[in-house]
This record gives sequence, C-alpha cells and structure tokens, in this order.
Amino acid sequence: DTPMSMLIAYRAQAPRVVSDLVKWEAHVGYSVDSAELAANQTVEIGTPLMKDANGRLVPLDPADPNLIVGFARANGATGATPRAAFPYVARLALISEAGVVWPAGFDAAKKAATFLAASNLYMIVARAGL
Repeated sequence: DTPMSMLIAYRAQAPRVVSDLVKWEAHVGYSVDSAELAANQTVEIGTPLMKDANGRLVPLDPADPNLIVGFARANGATGATPRAAFPYVARLALISEAGVVWPAGFDAAKKAATFLAASNLYMIVARAGL
C-alpha cells in the first residue's frame, strides 16, 4: 500500500494544433492566406506575423504591432532557403488569446495593441478563455 503523499504525478504536454489558436473562421479558403516564410526563421502555430521588405513572413516586431498581417497556422522552420506557401490566419477569424505564441519583447501593452490592430485591419478577434 502506497500512501497518497507518495504518489507521483506526471504531466503531459501535447503538441500545439491549429485548434489551440483558431476557434472559428469564415471559411478556410477566405480566412487563411499563405506567403513565403523568410529564411532563418522559426515560428509556432499562433505566432503573430508581419512581412519583411521582400514580402516574406517573419515574426512580428514588437516595435510596431500595426505591421501585423496575421497569425501562423502551422509550425515552420527555415534554413538558408525561404519556405513557400506558409499558411497564416489572415482575416475574419476568432482566435484564443491563450493560443498566441508571443515573440520576445511583447509586454501587455504591445499585446493589446497587436490584438487591436488585428481586429481593426483584418477582423481577427482574440478572446480570453476560449
């Protein structure tokens, strides 16, 4: 007989999936867009994205949340070569705040500004508790 205080608890961490982020979208053909993911980038499902000077996707720069174009819909890593047709939530969607993976440098005010820009520009609405 093992006393309750001696029982071991384990935690499991499942890989992130799109439903961790996207809770509703108009139609995948409308709400999702794709573009090249720039070279030497690593993003997870839910990473806020912007486009660089070459029109390739990169993680959003916290210095200007208004540059957001959407949120990564897949995990992606590139080496020296960009990855073509990388999918991202681009418009008319409901996402979970908890599903967003923030790059370094985002404080509460910058996160709020990012959500506001996504809502105003693309009708991507973030909600807590989803």
